Amino acid sequence: MKTLLCVLAVLAMAAAAFADTYITENVSTNTTWDLAGSPYIIQGIIIYIMSASTLTIEPGVTVRFDENTQLETEGGSSIVAEGSYGNEILFTWNSGSPAVDDWNAVHLSQSPASSFSCCVFEYGEYNLYIEQSDLTVSHCTSRNSFYGITCANASPQVESCDIIDNWRGIGIFGPDAAPVVHDCNLYANSAANVYVAGYTEPPMATIDAENNWWGTDVDAEIANTIDIASFSLYVEVDYDPWLHEVPVEASSWGRVKAMFAR
Repeated sequence: MKTLLCVLAVLAMAAAAFADTYITENVSTNTTWDLAGSPYIIQGIIIYIMSASTLTIEPGVTVRFDENTQLETEGGSSIVAEGSYGNEILFTWNSGSPAVDDWNAVHLSQSPASSFSCCVFEYGEYNLYIEQSDLTVSHCTSRNSFYGITCANASPQVESCDIIDNWRGIGIFGPDAAPVVHDCNLYANSAANVYVAGYTEPPMATIDAENNWWGTDVDAEIANTIDIASFSLYVEVDYDPWLHEVPVEASSWGRVKAMFAR
């Protein structure tokens, strides 16, 4: 009997180790979302990270969004979501049958101290929307979205990311947007891998999108996946040189691995 009670107690503790946490109010102080509280379910239409507060999301956490909800920073606040290989942070739809555009976005507004690494974004309208913020997004995946990553008058460093299977991969909206996109898998986005708009006045701007894998190493085919709006006369996308295969990187233990290969 004691053995049975011990087994039941262990099972109860294991079940309690991960419990749904419903987020219905703004984050007004420095807060950490840890694995024990995962998944975190966003239920308010907009959950704000209030000014001067930092939301830290630990590796392995899942954040689920109800329909038409989003997580958004106020000016001066930040989201620090730094996962690790095998313990990625997942931002996704709160349903068993997800589809594109089920939730809105993780929206970073005037939030230069935010950072994202080893995160997966999926099934949002915009997935990751960066506005007036110069931050780093690295080793992340953004997929199954209307826009994989949006840069609205923002200049993030996007590196070693997998941006695939969206309607548009990266949306860049100027005239003050100057993202740097390097060493990414940027392909299989149905309307365009890169869409650029809003550069209607001189001087000429150049978007640095060098050293990416576009799903092809044919110049004309790459160019055909970059869509610059007809009214944006003062911008060009520099994609040369480009990678000729899926990018690879040396792992911490000295081997070489394919990065985000499908």
